[in-house]
Amino acid sequence: MTWFRKLLGKSRLVTHETHFYRRADGRWAWRGIAANGHIVATDGGQGYERRIDAERAHRNYCLSVARGESKVVVLADIRGES
Repeated sequence: MTWFRKLLGKSRLVTHETHFYRRADGRWAWRGIAANGHIVATDGGQGYERRIDAERAHRNYCLSVARGESKVVVLADIRGES
């Protein structure tokens, strides 16, 4: 997602790719996957009726992070790295 990388600039939260998928209940969801394969962001389990709504929610999340409106927490993984 080139626009996402440009939007966040020097932020530590940069996903390698974003997956949009249908959940078992038929609702659309999204998750951000880092280059190391870890899931770094999700829709929080909300789910959306239409894919376009999931895409819009993801874009709004990215914008809120870039503007500093959403708190981004970096957690250490099981090896103790952050």
